[in-house]
Amino acid sequence: MRNAQEKITGAVQALPPTFNTVYSHASDISFLDEQMEIFSTKSSLVCSLFYMLLICCFEFHAIRFFLSHEPHKGSISPYVGNLIFLKELILSNNSFTDEIPPQIGHLRRLQSLILANNSLSGEIPANISSCSNLIEIHLSGNKLVGKIPNTLGFLSKLQKLGLYKSFLTGTIPPSFGNLSFLVSFVALENFLNGSIPESLGQSTSLNLFSVGEDMLSGAVPASIFNISTLTALDLMGNQIQRSLPSDMFKTLPNLQIINLGLKIHNRIHSRVRIQCLQFGTIYCCRRQPNLTSSLFAEAL
Repeated sequence: MRNAQEKITGAVQALPPTFNTVYSHASDISFLDEQMEIFSTKSSLVCSLFYMLLICCFEFHAIRFFLSHEPHKGSISPYVGNLIFLKELILSNNSFTDEIPPQIGHLRRLQSLILANNSLSGEIPANISSCSNLIEIHLSGNKLVGKIPNTLGFLSKLQKLGLYKSFLTGTIPPSFGNLSFLVSFVALENFLNGSIPESLGQSTSLNLFSVGEDMLSGAVPASIFNISTLTALDLMGNQIQRSLPSDMFKTLPNLQIINLGLKIHNRIHSRVRIQCLQFGTIYCCRRQPNLTSSLFAEAL
């Protein structure tokens, strides 16, 4: 840790005078996104600013690192793993490339990991599970490879997991049944295969389950229809077999959106379609649900 501090602190001397001025007045900041307003030409300075923010975060025990909707390119520095007081890492809507640094697994206080809508590649680091206080993970809109790590199922406080359109393969980990506080799981438009694990029915807080346009097969586990908190169910564009239970609205009283796709639609009991009308449920059989809906927006 001492060597890391010397390297980061020493880097201050290499920054332009403008950045040193900001650094010298940064002792009272815990939220650093306001510093962006200091610069009149953010796009030309954003790369240096990223490292300046790293330095400020490290020196002053910042709890939030926010750099969103900026034209930053390049990789996420592994030095981010030294920000041990960090609770929120928000780097969404940039142009970051390369892999997610595994050093993020050192951030034991981290609660929010928001890296959505970049060009990140490689696998999701399995050691993210070491961040035992994580409440939300959003990695949607990247160019990831590989499987969803089974170790994410050990994040006992996790409430939101957004993996929309991230090029992921493999199966939905059965360990996700351990996520008793999971509220939303959005993994549509990936290449997930296999069946939906029966254990997922143990996620009794689940509101939103969206795996549309994947490659899932098999039957929808009966346990899913016992999650009384479920508000939106999106299964469109998969190879799901077997029809849905005709009494599903008795066990899913809060269901507002059900998106099945034409293949499943042709096999469901007509009573289910009638019940959709009776219960005021938005029923889709040929199109994706409106992703700007408040049910989906927070999870993407």
